[in-house]
Formats: sequence, C-alpha cells, structure tokens
Amino acid sequence: MKKIFVGGMALVLIASYLSCATAGTHLDKGNLSLEQGDYDTAILNFTEAIRLDPNLVAAYERRGSAHLQRGDFDLAIADFSEALRLNPDFTAALNSRGVAHLGRGDLDLAITDLTQAIRIDPNHSTALNNRGYAHMHRGDLDLAIEDFTQAIRLDPYNTGRQMFNSRSHAHFRKGDLDLAIADFSEAIRFDPNHAWAFSNRGLTHFRKGDFDLAIEDFSQAIRINPNFTLAFYNRGHMHSRRGNFGLAIEDFSQAIRLDPIHAAAFNNRGRAHFNRGDFDLAIEDFEAALQINPNLSAARSNLETARQRRGW
Repeated sequence: MKKIFVGGMALVLIASYLSCATAGTHLDKGNLSLEQGDYDTAILNFTEAIRLDPNLVAAYERRGSAHLQRGDFDLAIADFSEALRLNPDFTAALNSRGVAHLGRGDLDLAITDLTQAIRIDPNHSTALNNRGYAHMHRGDLDLAIEDFTQAIRLDPYNTGRQMFNSRSHAHFRKGDLDLAIADFSEAIRFDPNHAWAFSNRGLTHFRKGDFDLAIEDFSQAIRINPNFTLAFYNRGHMHSRRGNFGLAIEDFSQAIRLDPIHAAAFNNRGRAHFNRGDFDLAIEDFEAALQINPNLSAARSNLETARQRRGW
C-alpha cells in the first residue's frame, strides 16, 4: 500500500508539473504573438494558459495588455483586476489598468491606479508619464508637468523621446511656448525622425508668429512622412498667412488627396482661391466643404461672400 501511495503521489505531482509547463508554454507563445501585434492569437494562448493554471497571474496581465492594444478597455480592466486580486502589488497591472481607465475617460480611476503603482515603485517612470497624461486631460497642467519632469529625471535616455514630447504638450496648453519648443526640440534630439515632434514644434512656432520656422518644421515632418496630412494642412495655412496662395493651394490639395473628407482643407483651399480672384474654384471648394460638414459655419459664410463677389 505504501508503494502504491507514493507512486500515486508521484503521478499527481508529474501531472501537475506537466500542466504548469504547458501553461507556461502558452504564456510564452502569447507573449510572442503580443510582440508581433497578433492580438487575437495572443489572447487565445493566454486564455489557454489561464484554463490550465487559473492562478497564473502573468497570463491575466498579458491578456489584459492584448485587450488594451485592441482598444477593448472593459475586457482589459477585467483581466488586470483579476491579476491584482491575485497579486495586489503587481505594478504592471496597476499601470496598465490605469491606462485602460484613461482610454475610457475615467480619469479619477486612472489617477488612483497610477498613483498606487508609483507608491509601490517610486521609480516607475512609465506610470508617472501616464499619470501626467491623466492630469493633463483633467486640465491639471502643473501636476502633469511635475509628473513628466520626474519621469524624465528617472529615465532620461530610454524614454526621453516620449517624456519630452509629453511635457511639451502641457507647456503648449499652458501657453509657455518657449518651454514647449525646448521640449519638442529635445524629443527631436532623441529621435531625429519624430515627424509628430516636428509638426507640433511647427504649430508652436506658428502660435508665436514665427511663420518661417513653422514652415521649416512642417516641411521636415513631410520629408519624414510624405503622407502626413496634418503637416500639409498646417503648412498650407502658413503659406496662406504669408500670402503665398499658390503654395497654399498645393498643400491643401495634397491634404485633400490624402484625406478626401477633410472639410477644413477644402474650406481653406477655397479661401486661397478666393484671395487669388478665382471665385468659381473658391465656390466649388466651399460647397465641397459644406457637403462634408454642413455645420462648418466658416465655409457657409465664405460661400456667401464668394457668391456675392461672383455676382450670383
């Protein structure tokens, strides 16, 4: 009997070991799929890992991350919450659940989770950055800047591009344009191909009235990304402000080619045609803008003015 008992226990232990090993295999496969952006396959593997080992904390957190990448915030929150039930100090799950709450617009819940992650790990630069975004969305710009600054201090090299870009938006919204430009420039120093940083710095130069510098930045953003609709649109606006209506029309036309329902681009191209005296072309563009967005009051007003000038 003793030998049978021992042998039976051995069989149970072997079965348990094999089950855990299989769960770990599915976890590894899920992580690989997650890295490759194949979220559906990742979720299938993490789900199988959980079926084999319902207490495998990492599988819940990883599946939540896959749901988060797909924008399925409710499913992500459910998985992160289960991971935290099993391990309340799991900072990765707290950070990610905070991001999911942020995606849902639940800013207070996001800040609560991210603050808890930072309390457990004061050097969690990603959680600080994410909390900064939550503060910024609430309009608490000084708190946002504090978080972004602390994140930069903790990790100036690995995540500097993101952190400086984040803080620059807060400075921009506060109206501290020189500080915003300095941070956009730092983001560009970390990543010279950061098209959005060039575009945003260009917009900041525009707000300062430095149209030439703005055009330079929008042009660089377009060189990096030739399909950057917003950069074409903004550069067209700069050309219009400088009275270069032909160049403005070229840029607005390119923005429209990339985004055929860009009502504002039609409206502004219409204004450029109007300023060149091409009233028929202006009317066509204003009508196109209103067809896309009947509530665009600027296009309706411009259309009436163009028709009057045309003698209609």
